[in-house]
Amino acid sequence: MKRFTASLFLLLVQTTNGHAASFKTNCCNVENAPEWLSSYTLSDIATEMESKLHWSIRRVKVVFHNTNQSFASASNLNFIAAAFFSPSRQAIEFSPQKDLAEFTPTFRHELVHVISNQKFKDSIPRWLEEGFANYIGSKRKVDYKWLAKQSLPKASQLSHPSTDDGGSKMHYQLSTATVEMIAGTCNFDDLLMLATGSKLTNYLETFCKIKDLDSSVAEWVVKKSNGYAVPLSPINFAFYLWMIQISFKK
Repeated sequence: MKRFTASLFLLLVQTTNGHAASFKTNCCNVENAPEWLSSYTLSDIATEMESKLHWSIRRVKVVFHNTNQSFASASNLNFIAAAFFSPSRQAIEFSPQKDLAEFTPTFRHELVHVISNQKFKDSIPRWLEEGFANYIGSKRKVDYKWLAKQSLPKASQLSHPSTDDGGSKMHYQLSTATVEMIAGTCNFDDLLMLATGSKLTNYLETFCKIKDLDSSVAEWVVKKSNGYAVPLSPINFAFYLWMIQISFKK
């Protein structure tokens, strides 16, 4: 993948209209951006996510709404959200964002959805999409104590935060817990490489040795809620030993 600095690939200098700005970068056509967001900052965030997932984003539209009402009308979601990605329109739309600290993790999350759509297509199952975006992008934490007290649906039957019977919180929490369980069992980066052009689920049993996903997730939630220390996979354990050796040499 070719890597470019943001400074070389700002294709259009941002033009302001009051507090709004429109600009184009290598990854995005941005409309109505808040005054605290520069094209350089947005490009830096996108480059970070491209590097993590080894992909050059095909330019998407990024729209900032001025009001929660206009965002709700565009999103048609039945729960409160900060943003959403539309695969059909290749567009990310944001509710009003107060500052860069609030925007950054949400933008990372949505960029994972973008790359998942463009690179992995349908290789990532729907029940894993939000957890995947949380784990790689926004790094939102799972409340295992809360999850352990719930009647858990089957992780493999999750569909969408707005349609699942358990509601949006259950969807995000359980999907993220599922990704963490998988990443704690096998090397997640290697799993993603295998999933390029093929179904990720094809490798859960063969590569990760997960025979029953739903029961494995349920057991994982109970263990994590009790403060269970996750064992390292063989590859991560070898890396850990290597780091210890380096630290002693210093």
